[in-house]
Amino acid sequence: MTTIYHRGEQERVTHSETMSEPEWTDEDVAWHMAYLRWKADQCHNCGLQLSETTEMRDGEPVRSYIVPNPSRCHACTALARAQEKHSKYKTEHPQALFWFAVEDD
Repeated sequence: MTTIYHRGEQERVTHSETMSEPEWTDEDVAWHMAYLRWKADQCHNCGLQLSETTEMRDGEPVRSYIVPNPSRCHACTALARAQEKHSKYKTEHPQALFWFAVEDD
């Protein structure tokens, strides 16, 4: 922010004017708009770009895909086990519980 003090005849401040710079530059806005376009084109399931995964040529898909064997997140496994164990209790509003995993020392 920049403040300019306007002074009168006897050097007393008559009024001030404060100007602020925009929070986002034109480049910031351009990058954000590009990000929003990229997110809008993203498949909600696999995360790949729909403009590529749905592209067809002569009635056939342009690209082919393979799915490798899944990996396991061991922290998520521990969370699932704890949630399953806890589900035996009659907890009020279980959806409001905040679950997280920490590394076992």
